[in-house]
Amino acid sequence: MLELIRVKIIERKASRRQDMGKWFGEIGLLIAKILEIAAKKSESLTVHWGGNDNFQINDNDDTTLVAIVDLTAKTCNCNKWNLTGIPCMHAISAIYWRYEDPLSYVHDHYKKSTQKKIWQNVIYGIKMERY
Repeated sequence: MLELIRVKIIERKASRRQDMGKWFGEIGLLIAKILEIAAKKSESLTVHWGGNDNFQINDNDDTTLVAIVDLTAKTCNCNKWNLTGIPCMHAISAIYWRYEDPLSYVHDHYKKSTQKKIWQNVIYGIKMERY
């Protein structure tokens, strides 16, 4: 059973290294798609700068408070950004207000350089002796 687990790990590591070769940018395709969807949703929000890197995000008609975003702390009170490390639609609206790229606010864990370090180690085969 341990041999089966070791082989599965070898296959998974090899698969992840190959998948990174398909990445077009600094992040994977899934994370890029999540950012794209959040960016489309952020178009319907109104941004109010509160000073420094703090923003109040309201709905489209500017009557209802939707979220509070702190770009320095990389937090939003909807907690999606806090939990995933991927900017939510509220954060993206504040990032766009500052004419910045949301990609620079994605947690380093999702970046290609970090993923290469995670999956770079190779597990070598071992000779099993029968008793």
